[in-house]
Amino acid sequence: MILKLVKLNFLMIILFTVESCNSFDVNNQIVGRYYLISSNRDNGKELGYKVNDDGDFVGIVRSDVIAVGYNNSYIIVKQYPKSSPTTISRSGDSIVVKNNTSENTSQREKKELVFYFIVPIHNDFTYYPEKGILGPFSLNDFNKQKLKLNIKADFTMDTN
Repeated sequence: MILKLVKLNFLMIILFTVESCNSFDVNNQIVGRYYLISSNRDNGKELGYKVNDDGDFVGIVRSDVIAVGYNNSYIIVKQYPKSSPTTISRSGDSIVVKNNTSENTSQREKKELVFYFIVPIHNDFTYYPEKGILGPFSLNDFNKQKLKLNIKADFTMDTN
C-alpha cells in the first residue's frame, strides 16, 4: 500500500514538472502558425510560432507585445521592451539597444519607449521562423519600412 502511494506521488510530481515546463498559454491565433501567447515567466505577451501540434511554441518577438496586425505577407508588431535601454544606436535599418542593468527605471520610462517589428509570414513550416524579421524600429522608421514594402496592414489586435 505504501509503495503504491509513493509511486502515485512520484508520478504526480513528474507530471507536474513536465506540465510546468510549458511556459506559454495560447491566447489568440493571428495567422497560420503565428500566435499571440502569454508568457508565465513575466506575464507579458509575445509573438510566438507554433512548432508542433503538442502546443509547443518558439517566441519570435519577446514581451511585451502590445498590438499586432497582419496582411498576406507580414505581421506587424508593436512592443514595449521589458527593460529600459541605456544606449540606442543605428545599425543599417535597425535600432541596436543595450539594456540598462539597473532596476531603478520607472514603469513610465519603460512605457515611453516603443519598438516596431515587421515579421514575414512563412506559410510553410520552417525551422527558422525568426528569419527575415525587421526591427526593432522607431515609429518613423517603421512607417518608412511599411511604405517601402507596401504593407497596408494596421494594428488590429490590442493585447490589453
